[in-house]
Amino acid sequence: MSKTVIKLAEEVAHDPAHALADTLQQLKQTSEEAGDRAEQAIEKAARAIARAANRLGKDARRKGAKLAKKTKRDIEAHPVASTAIVAAAVALATLLVARQFAKSSRD
Repeated sequence: MSKTVIKLAEEVAHDPAHALADTLQQLKQTSEEAGDRAEQAIEKAARAIARAANRLGKDARRKGAKLAKKTKRDIEAHPVASTAIVAAAVALATLLVARQFAKSSRD
């Protein structure tokens, strides 16, 4: 047996109330230390997530701006095709809204 276990057994045999109180105090201290470490780990993880979200947001803004510039160049380069695409999208949206309206009118 380890010396700690032997010492604890002797203490329990000699003064069980003190041994119990000492054991409870050690358990409480260990629990608090573990809780502190867990809290620190959670805070560290939260900071890492916040940094990642910030980087993701910056990257999304950069890519969005780049896509907007490219779209503008494409529209300027092909105005007729762009107009046709917009007209088709508007027609499709109109059909979908009319269909939904007709369906809700029947119900």
